[in-house]
Amino acid sequence: MRLETAAGSGVALRLAGLLVLYVLLGVVAMSTWRLGVFERSTTLHAFTLMMVGIMMAGSSGTLLFNVEEADILLHRPVTPRALLTAKVWVMVVMGVTLAVALNLVGFIVGVVGPGGTWLFVPAHLLALVLQVVFAASLVTLAYGLCLRWFGRERLDNFITAAQVVVAVGAMIGGQLVPRALAKMDGAAVAEAMQWMMVLPPAWFGALAAVLAGAPTSGVTIALACWGVVATALVAWLALHRLSTAYGEGMMALNEAG
Repeated sequence: MRLETAAGSGVALRLAGLLVLYVLLGVVAMSTWRLGVFERSTTLHAFTLMMVGIMMAGSSGTLLFNVEEADILLHRPVTPRALLTAKVWVMVVMGVTLAVALNLVGFIVGVVGPGGTWLFVPAHLLALVLQVVFAASLVTLAYGLCLRWFGRERLDNFITAAQVVVAVGAMIGGQLVPRALAKMDGAAVAEAMQWMMVLPPAWFGALAAVLAGAPTSGVTIALACWGVVATALVAWLALHRLSTAYGEGMMALNEAG
């Protein structure tokens, strides 16, 4: 009993430390002070997607395919779809928790910054939740497809290499992006945002801007609608179309174990 209590305390301390780290990393949101609502939210979503994506990519393999769970759960009346949905839900809850911690400073800047209102908080929060659902579903979908095509070992090696590249990029970007944003004027930021329209952060940034009541255009509304549609589509593909393949992967993992 004492060992279980100590283990639970250790997990809680590690989680608290991770949340504090993400809050400190979120100070980079101060660099978005001079941006508009759409540009500010898009920048915050890009940073959040990168940081939370690292966590999801690193934990997805162990969470989705665990040898001990396969040995226990496959003998119980649990459908592959229900098991996959439960694990993706855990990823979403953890991702939303880290995303909120990472955006605490961003919420404040969004309210008191230029063009900001209190509506920015619920609007940006809802967009963050959708982005995390999109990211978790996309990771699950990519993992299932790559597992079917390349196998578990090659996929794990690829994810490890991708984590290293993204981590190095995050360190370099954390130093360069705030300085670049501080020196860019409104026209330069608007020009830079044009090529970001095809990327997910712009979709959810547009959704936050629309919900917050910021001045928008037809393009911004279209991006916001596409963010909602893309999230629903990717979640459906990950949780329904790949549920059978997920069950087969769990059985193969159990046999290998």
